[in-house]
Amino acid sequence: TVRRLLGEKPIITVLNKVDTLPGGEAEETAAKLAGLTGVKPIPVSALNGFNLDYLKKAVLEELTAGRRRPSQ
Repeated sequence: TVRRLLGEKPIITVLNKVDTLPGGEAEETAAKLAGLTGVKPIPVSALNGFNLDYLKKAVLEELTAGRRRPSQ
């Protein structure tokens, strides 16, 4: 999986353009992607702004967590 390759490095997986998928397909695609990568994706639509605030928060949390992690 991606986690095995990158170890403890932060990973944020984003599933963009979910507004183009038929109903329910975004959740199904997200589940498949999580199974393949080992990382739960954040579904977003840049076009209509869906989940962009959540994505920004996730990125900010990872950036600030990196400052708190001890250097290796």
